[in-house]
Amino acid sequence: MSTEKKATYGRVSTEGQNTGRQEEIIQGKAYIEKISGRIPFKERKQGSKLLADAKTS
Repeated sequence: MSTEKKATYGRVSTEGQNTGRQEEIIQGKAYIEKISGRIPFKERKQGSKLLADAKTS
Protein backbone atom coordinates (compact mmCIF):
# COMPACT_ATOMS: atom_id res chain seq x y z
CA MET A 1 0.00 0.00 0.00
CA SER A 2 1.43 3.37 -1.06
CA THR A 3 1.31 6.33 1.33
CA GLU A 4 2.62 8.78 -1.26
CA LYS A 5 0.86 12.12 -1.25
CA LYS A 6 1.11 14.70 -4.00
CA ALA A 7 0.95 18.46 -4.00
CA THR A 8 1.48 21.17 -6.60
CA TYR A 9 3.01 24.55 -5.88
CA GLY A 10 2.39 27.21 -8.50
CA ARG A 11 3.64 30.79 -8.43
CA VAL A 12 3.66 33.83 -10.63
CA SER A 13 5.42 37.09 -9.83
CA THR A 14 2.70 39.67 -10.39
CA GLU A 15 -1.05 40.05 -10.13
CA GLY A 16 -1.17 40.63 -13.88
CA GLN A 17 0.17 37.16 -14.63
CA ASN A 18 -2.03 34.10 -14.96
CA THR A 19 -1.60 30.77 -13.12
CA GLY A 20 -3.94 28.98 -15.53
CA ARG A 21 -1.32 26.79 -17.22
CA GLN A 22 0.09 25.73 -13.88
CA GLU A 23 -3.37 24.93 -12.58
CA GLU A 24 -4.02 22.63 -15.54
CA ILE A 25 -1.41 20.15 -14.29
CA ILE A 26 -2.28 20.13 -10.59
CA GLN A 27 -1.71 16.85 -8.82
CA GLY A 28 -2.96 16.49 -5.27
CA LYS A 29 -3.44 19.54 -3.10
CA ALA A 30 -2.77 22.89 -4.79
CA TYR A 31 -0.77 25.77 -3.35
CA ILE A 32 -1.05 28.71 -5.75
CA GLU A 33 0.08 32.26 -5.16
CA LYS A 34 1.10 35.50 -6.82
CA ILE A 35 4.27 36.66 -5.10
CA SER A 36 7.76 37.78 -6.02
CA GLY A 37 10.44 35.13 -6.35
CA ARG A 38 12.62 37.32 -4.13
CA ILE A 39 10.54 36.28 -1.13
CA PRO A 40 12.02 33.15 0.51
CA PHE A 41 9.79 30.09 0.10
CA LYS A 42 9.20 29.63 3.82
CA GLU A 43 8.06 33.27 4.11
CA ARG A 44 5.40 32.93 1.42
CA LYS A 45 1.86 32.25 2.66
CA GLN A 46 1.28 29.17 0.49
CA GLY A 47 4.91 28.07 0.69
CA SER A 48 4.87 27.97 4.47
CA LYS A 49 1.48 26.24 4.40
CA LEU A 50 2.87 23.54 2.09
CA LEU A 51 5.86 23.01 4.39
CA ALA A 52 3.62 22.77 7.47
CA ASP A 53 1.30 20.29 5.72
CA ALA A 54 4.30 18.19 4.67
CA LYS A 55 5.53 18.00 8.27
CA THR A 56 2.16 16.80 9.57
CA SER A 57 1.65 14.23 6.81
